[in-house]
Amino acid sequence: MEKHIFEALYKEYFSLVFRQCLRFLRNYEDAENAANTVFENLYKRDDVIFFPKSYLRRMAANTGLKEIKKNKREAAYVYAEATNISISRLKEKGEVEIKQLLRNKMIQANTYLNEIFDDSYDQIEAEMVIEAVLKEEDAMTKVIYSLCYHDDMTYNEIGEVIGISKSAVEKRIRKLEKKIKQKITGSKNER
Repeated sequence: MEKHIFEALYKEYFSLVFRQCLRFLRNYEDAENAANTVFENLYKRDDVIFFPKSYLRRMAANTGLKEIKKNKREAAYVYAEATNISISRLKEKGEVEIKQLLRNKMIQANTYLNEIFDDSYDQIEAEMVIEAVLKEEDAMTKVIYSLCYHDDMTYNEIGEVIGISKSAVEKRIRKLEKKIKQKITGSKNER
């Protein structure tokens, strides 16, 4: 990618990518590192990106997901390592009650880790469903969705920009929300 194009994209979209990464990682330093990784990968691309905002959002989501998985594996590894050391000490002592207590602590820690990361996976799954539904929609509905949810415009403002009535905007948003809700409830029922 040409340097001046990359610099323009970086200036315009870094905060967007950073916020997206922060939503997944919930840590400023990790989010900043992930956002920089997204832009490093973008810089390596040779082809033209037609929808950089959408593309960068997806890259940020994928990078955030990879970091979540990596952090979860690392946390589980550290905890397992500490637990194994403790178990070996307990074996020397032969105290059954302490072993049971240690197992209970391990179960509590795993439950805690799963609760932390399940929220992020649910959010990622919802975003993937929204993206799939939007792929099936016409261009105007995609623009309306983007203006409403990404740019926080009111139905009146969107109608003025696009040249349709407020009720037409509202109707499209409601149809889209209904499709998204059906797809999300359908995917949860499949589990």
